[in-house]
Formats: sequence, structure tokens, C-alpha cells
Amino acid sequence: MPIEFKTRVADMKNATKQLLVNRGQFKDTDIADLLVSECVATFRAVGTTTEIPVHGTSPGTARLPLPVLKMIASTAGTFKSKEITLVIEDGAIKIGSFKHRNPEIRLGSLPDQRIDLPVDASLLDTLGIGAILGEATIEEQGLTNRILEAWEKANRAITSAAGTLADLGVSEQQIRELVEQQVEASGKRLQKAFKG
Repeated sequence: MPIEFKTRVADMKNATKQLLVNRGQFKDTDIADLLVSECVATFRAVGTTTEIPVHGTSPGTARLPLPVLKMIASTAGTFKSKEITLVIEDGAIKIGSFKHRNPEIRLGSLPDQRIDLPVDASLLDTLGIGAILGEATIEEQGLTNRILEAWEKANRAITSAAGTLADLGVSEQQIRELVEQQVEASGKRLQKAFKG
């Protein structure tokens, strides 16, 4: 069943702006999760949560890419009304007569609110959370792009360090093992924080 709610354009723009702060390279790949009730819509992306007042006629949960949310907030500003009605369904979001289709818009997705990273999490913390979560949980939490990017950076750093330290007899495998130990230690530290 589609999600439908009415909200003020200014509130929608403000919530979107808050979710986009400090995203850096992830502003085009992070996702937003929405939880809509009869009176409040909670918007969540990695490291940021914000709420806006709404009149929810059909509550529910949804997930959409941040660029789609940004485009919808921008489009909402072109309407001559102070309030807009949003309808979200699998694969599409609608404001008035404007409809945007995107296969990554999905209904019924809500991640575990206890698991999160700061929007500007360190490389080690990002790898650490990836180490304690399974692939399915990483996907559910919307962290796939961040963890893949973190491993790409780590692998580049390992290769670079191995080239630099080759004359000292330090192998890439030795460096990789050291990095994996650090990632595991970070994961254990983060796991304690989630349980605490």
C-alpha cells in the first residue's frame, strides 16, 4: 500500500538539507529511510535523523536514494502551495501531477535504529562496522556503498604501503593481516557500544 502524507514545503526542504550536510562523496550514493506516522515523518540517513510534522493519511516506511529526495524537495519548491502531498510507492514518488520513477524507491524497509555511523565516520570505524555486520544487515542498514568504498581505500593504502616497505622485507600480506587485526578490534569496540 502506498505511503501518503501532507507536509509543508519548508519542512521538507529543511529535512532534506539536514540529511545532505557533511555527506561529501556519499551525497550521491547514500540512501534515506522514511518512517511516516499520522503526525510525524522521520527521515534517516547514515549519521543523521530528523523529523517533520505531517498529516499522514497512509503511514508506512520507505527507502529512497538521497539524490531522489533532494530532487523531490527541489521540485516541491516549484509548486505555488505552502503544503504538498507526497505519495510513495514501490519504484516511484509523486507530488501533485509530478511523478518520478526510480527502481531503488522501496516500501517497507526500515533499518535497525540502534546501528548507525556518524556521517563522517573514519575509515577504520566504517570497516569495523562492516566486520561485525553480515552482508544482509549491511544492505538493510544502507551501508553497502560506504563499506565498499572503505575497502577500496584500504586496499589502495595496503598496496601503496607494500610498495613503500618492500625494501624492508615487509610483504603486502603482512600489512593486510595488520589492517584486518585493526578492523577486527574496531568492530569489537563498536559492538560493545551498540550493546551498551
